[in-house]
Amino acid sequence: MFRIDDIINVIDGKPLNGLDTSLGFRKICIDSRKVTEGDIFLALKGKRFDGHDFVEDANRKGVVCSIVSKKTKSPAILVEDTSIALRKLGKFYREFFNPTIIGITGSVGKTTTKEVLASFLSLHAPTLRTRGNYNNLIGVPLTLLELKKKYRYAVIEMGTNRPGEIKSLSDMVKPDIGVVLNTAPSHLEGFGTRERVAEEKMGLLFSMEKGYGVYNVDDPFLSKFADRIRINTITFGIKNKANVMAKDIKLYPDSTEFTVDGLKIKTNLTGLHNVYNLLSVISVLKVLGIDIESSSWLFEFLRLPKMRMEKHRIRGVTIYNDSYNANPASFKAAIDTISLLDGRKIVIMGGMYELGDKSYELHQEVARYALNRADLVVCVGEEARDYIIQGSKKLKFFDTKEDAVKYLSGVIKKGDVVLIKGSRGAEMEKLFEKLKEVI
Repeated sequence: MFRIDDIINVIDGKPLNGLDTSLGFRKICIDSRKVTEGDIFLALKGKRFDGHDFVEDANRKGVVCSIVSKKTKSPAILVEDTSIALRKLGKFYREFFNPTIIGITGSVGKTTTKEVLASFLSLHAPTLRTRGNYNNLIGVPLTLLELKKKYRYAVIEMGTNRPGEIKSLSDMVKPDIGVVLNTAPSHLEGFGTRERVAEEKMGLLFSMEKGYGVYNVDDPFLSKFADRIRINTITFGIKNKANVMAKDIKLYPDSTEFTVDGLKIKTNLTGLHNVYNLLSVISVLKVLGIDIESSSWLFEFLRLPKMRMEKHRIRGVTIYNDSYNANPASFKAAIDTISLLDGRKIVIMGGMYELGDKSYELHQEVARYALNRADLVVCVGEEARDYIIQGSKKLKFFDTKEDAVKYLSGVIKKGDVVLIKGSRGAEMEKLFEKLKEVI
């Protein structure tokens, strides 16, 4: 569909080494291990690697050319900054294919909400969604580069860990509907306060000149910035008056029920936090004019992404592997979920990262929350030292996953309910893999 000269025009590039600019190409790829014949290889420079070191490897695999910021021997397009070129290409694809785009941000629940919304939209038309957590200045344009004519909708997850990133993403994505789920004390290293986190998240809606903004009216940090929104808004909530409200909420160990505008919804997702996530999805469907009642059956068959409250029954023990990531809000939500179940509760906690000056205070807060609701709390790894509460007989600390598993193998028994959670850097899924072999 596109030719090399189209790409050169978009990224303000200069052809090198006899590049035939009339050629077409298959796709744009940033991983030299995955390029195939007919692709364009875009060489990114990261903290631990430089894609320019693999340009010749990509050339041997038959790429049409590479996009580079250093001169090379093989056919290439030279630009000043390949990461900026990537963002320009993402924006170009977005504008050319022009699907209805829903951008989603928030401190907690982005990936779950993205997956649920995309599942509903896919019942009505082809829908592109962010793969995994491709939600930053690299991942978002890569997602946009997957757009094709067939897609009517695209659901784009948008994350941030420093000021201004959401605005940059929004300027590229140009969402038709922006969704802000919530704020939590996360990424405080980059923002300092929760108010600044909220302002950054709401930047998704501030930057939109048309379309609809959807936000959680029960989050006071978000509502504080609502008067800066220039577009139409749809609010959702449970406690405060909103356009989309959940009533008659019933939380069960393996399901949740609530009503919205008289429609009874039963879902296999658990916890009050997921009621909020589903309210945001319902809000978007309402904006799009999609009938919710006719597809409400899907609420009972939703699947969470991997390592997000994955439920496992192993020799009579129920284990929730929620090891993908953690911040204080998501930790409390996960603890609340297992507190609904029968059996002895064991919470295995890895550290929470990027909490800045409030790290110790927030780790202590979550530790106390867990101790008030669980029978045993096991903290693992150097970052988890901040959980330690002197004198607590229910809290155990271990330097290594191996030591923790050795202890737990002699403690866990049939009928127990176990939660494993920590920030991405804690890699608590490795503890889960070891634990399931010994209980």
